[in-house]
Amino acid sequence: MLSLAAAAFAVIGPLVGQPLDTGFSVVCAGGPGSGCAAEPDIAGVRLVLDRGDLTLAAPSLAATVLRVLDVGLTGGFWVALIWMLRRFSRHVSQGRPFTSGATRRLSWMGVLLLIYPVWELIRSALWQAIVIPQPSDGVVLVHSLAQDAPAGALRLLPDFSPGLVLAGLVLLVVAQAFRIGVEVQRDSDEIV
Repeated sequence: MLSLAAAAFAVIGPLVGQPLDTGFSVVCAGGPGSGCAAEPDIAGVRLVLDRGDLTLAAPSLAATVLRVLDVGLTGGFWVALIWMLRRFSRHVSQGRPFTSGATRRLSWMGVLLLIYPVWELIRSALWQAIVIPQPSDGVVLVHSLAQDAPAGALRLLPDFSPGLVLAGLVLLVVAQAFRIGVEVQRDSDEIV
């Protein structure tokens, strides 16, 4: 339900004149120290900008559709994860955590945590395909994998959460331990 509300705001915002702001992490395409922007020397101090955040207003239809898709999938992902965690905690609170249902939920939570970073990379590639061709005021944008870039160009960096991959792998290991616990619980119930 919350994902639908957020998607509605993403659609309605540009229709009522509210720009669709999208933030990107950027790094100077020339590499560290090359500086995409520099302030002149002031009392022996020089400011060189190598990395930062770029915020763009992208009112195009493709950007709006991608924003709605992003809000829907990201919101749906987190809602599903919280729902599974709630169901898992219900098993634990009943005093019998080693059930096939609890194990299945742990496994699905681990899989979701592994899938989300893949969506982040796909989303970054789609945003780059939409944003880079748009004309900008003197700013040259290049995609993450571009080999050659003009001087002063900004390279868009992909979004990726390695911590979620690690958490997903940990949950899969814990789910495997719970599977063994289910077998031990079953053996214990048969003995008693």
